[in-house]
Amino acid sequence: MKHGRWTYCVDLAPDEGRRRTRRRGGFATCAEAIREMRAMLDGELRGVYEDRRVTVAAYQREWPAARKSELAPNTYAG
Repeated sequence: MKHGRWTYCVDLAPDEGRRRTRRRGGFATCAEAIREMRAMLDGELRGVYEDRRVTVAAYQREWPAARKSELAPNTYAG
């Protein structure tokens, strides 16, 4: 019998008094889930964790805001 997919769930330090839980799934093996969880926790501790599962829609919203000072006004407006 084949096992399904693996998921990890971690409680993180509260942000502005709100509970933060990071849950990611879809890993083929337990080892893969643990490896990703460790990378996420290491990044959280260093303040540089990058979610590798960002959606295209989220990226399209975040990228222009992060680059606003580098973009021409019409480019940013578009």
